[in-house]
Amino acid sequence: MTVVKQFTYRDSPAEEFSNTYWFVDPVPNTTAEWDALRNDLVLKEQQVFDAGVKTVRVYGYDSSEPHHAHVYAHDYGTTPVVGTFVPGVTDVKGAGDQASVLEWDTGQKSTHGKPIFLRKYFHSVHLDGTDLDKLSPTYIAILEFYGGQLVNGGVWGGLASPSPRGGVAQTVKVPEWVTTRTLKRRGKRPPTPARAGLATSAQLPVSA
Repeated sequence: MTVVKQFTYRDSPAEEFSNTYWFVDPVPNTTAEWDALRNDLVLKEQQVFDAGVKTVRVYGYDSSEPHHAHVYAHDYGTTPVVGTFVPGVTDVKGAGDQASVLEWDTGQKSTHGKPIFLRKYFHSVHLDGTDLDKLSPTYIAILEFYGGQLVNGGVWGGLASPSPRGGVAQTVKVPEWVTTRTLKRRGKRPPTPARAGLATSAQLPVSA
C-alpha cells in the first residue's frame, strides 16, 4: 500500500512524496477490506507528520513487482488527512529535502553476514534546536512509537519486506542523525486493471 502526502517544498504547497508498505497478511479481497487497511495505516502514519503535511491519496497493490498496476485507490479530495504531530518547544523544522529514517531489524542477515533492515524515509522532519544535525527527541519518540505500532500490526498483521527473503519487521530503531532524500517528480502510476468489487480511481501523477 502506497500513501501519498503533500507538503510545501521550495515555496510550492503541492509537493508530493510517498511511502510504500508491505504486509504479512494476505491481500484484501474486497473494497471494505482495503478501506479498513487504509484507514488503519493512514491514521497511524499521520502521527509522525505535523499539520503542514496532508495525506491526499492511497494506492493498494496485490503484487510487489515494480510497476505493477494498483488494484485499489482512494483520493481524499477536499478532505485530506492532516498530520497531528506537535513539535517540542525547541524543535526546528527541517528543510524539505531533509529526512528521517525509521528502520526495523528483520533478524535476518545478508549473504555477507550483515543485518537486513526494512527502512522508511520521512520528509517534514523536526530537528534538535541545539544540534541541527540531529532529530529532536520529541520527533524521535513519535517515530519509535509509530514503528512499534507497525511491528504489532493492526488490521494488516505487521510490516514485511518485498524482497524474496520475506523478512518481517521486529525491533525498531530511529537513527538520531538527519539525512537527505531528494524529492523527484515521477511518472503516472500504471493503469488499473478492472477488478470486480475493488475501488479504482482515475490516474493521477504521484512522486515516489
